Amino acid sequence: MKLILFTIFLIFASIITIRADKKKSSSKIPDELENNATGSCEHLFNHTAAMVEPVLLVNRTEWPTTTDAINKHCDLGATVYKSMRRYGKCLSGLARQALNVFLHGMKKFIQSTCSNQQKKQDTMEILKCASSESLPGWNKCLNQANRQLDFASDNSTGVEMVGNVCCIYSSMLDCVSANTKSRSDCGKTRDTTTFLRSSISLVMKDVMELICSRYSNQEECNINNPKGVSLLKVVGESNHKVKGAFMLTPLLKTAEKLAAVDEDEVQH
Repeated sequence: MKLILFTIFLIFASIITIRADKKKSSSKIPDELENNATGSCEHLFNHTAAMVEPVLLVNRTEWPTTTDAINKHCDLGATVYKSMRRYGKCLSGLARQALNVFLHGMKKFIQSTCSNQQKKQDTMEILKCASSESLPGWNKCLNQANRQLDFASDNSTGVEMVGNVCCIYSSMLDCVSANTKSRSDCGKTRDTTTFLRSSISLVMKDVMELICSRYSNQEECNINNPKGVSLLKVVGESNHKVKGAFMLTPLLKTAEKLAAVDEDEVQH
């Protein structure tokens, strides 16, 4: 299941790490990105984009709850990782550093999930406990975040994007809590919602603490970014159409806007 979250982590980790870069050095992190990948940047982008929806289980009808399904999803996650490594040749500056920091963490994250059968089995048992409403709920949250990120990237200043990105992340956690549940016969150790939230937070916690100190939860977002929260809520529930690749096109637009913001402009 954690592989299902692979791309959504990239979306938030890469764009938020851009703003955290000046506060936390990445000099000790080895270069995870390829510099000499073959193919045009357009081809590499399209190749990666084609796998985003499958790895996130967008419009799918079931979780990977069998050995065969979880093995295939681990393989898909590894392929996405390799594809994103290759796309690194198309990036420079803070955007490249952000992706590298993220992929370094994701490399360890994937290994800890797919490295042995016991960990795969634990994941399957948790997903077997998901209620019938959980996968549609998960899709609802993903589509909501996709619309919000796209709208914000087109309609926010660079400084406004900082608060909006943090609040989109906070909103997604709340959405997962509200729309994913476990069956009543499953115990707390197999709680689907806790698993999804903790998986997201595991990767994002340190970065969020660096850049989103004023927007660490929905309550703080309501206080410090009321206009943004109001607009994002409306957009998330609307029929706003996103042009381009699911999640990745909004990501690139957002990263470009955030990279242009001077650190001194942002009050944390």
